[in-house]
Amino acid sequence: MKLKNFMPAAGDYGLKDVEFENFIKFLERNGYIKGALRVEDAYSLRPARLTVKGLILLEEHSELEREYPAERTGLNHG
Repeated sequence: MKLKNFMPAAGDYGLKDVEFENFIKFLERNGYIKGALRVEDAYSLRPARLTVKGLILLEEHSELEREYPAERTGLNHG
């Protein structure tokens, strides 16, 4: 697994902030990540960590990694 050089954000996926926050809640509720930080209405993945379940999911779908750039500038926002 290659290290990404940026923290994922809603715009990276073409999502509104609320949609991205719901996705973070889904990942945490289903045990793929732990430790996402919530401050009032904002979420941060900076302190979050993948769980074993999350790592397994990434390994099962590793073929998608080559489509995801290591730098934010490589994302297609259109």
